[in-house]
Amino acid sequence: AGASGSPILFDVGQGVLEDVAGKRAVFNIVARAREGAETQISVDCTLGELGDCGRKRYVVGAARDEYLFEIDLPARQPGSGGTIAINPDVEGGGKAIDIYAIRVLPAG
Repeated sequence: AGASGSPILFDVGQGVLEDVAGKRAVFNIVARAREGAETQISVDCTLGELGDCGRKRYVVGAARDEYLFEIDLPARQPGSGGTIAINPDVEGGGKAIDIYAIRVLPAG
């Protein structure tokens, strides 16, 4: 994790966005809080010409778990790759998380 309050950015390739353009997409983040200390995270995405995912918030515990959200994406070319930004410590307590996977798949 970066400095408290700083988001960590993960790239989403243009090819991934092309695969889900015009569909309902499921985002799956697999994570856990470090040192057994529960933390609240926020997730934001910028998905090229497909828009964004809005801000999501989750409470992440010590056990490895999945944090899901679905969004409808417009049927157009993304024009570029995108990013997923995760702030691992919304409350500013210096907590960290482990990210095991981030998946983007068509729903259904």
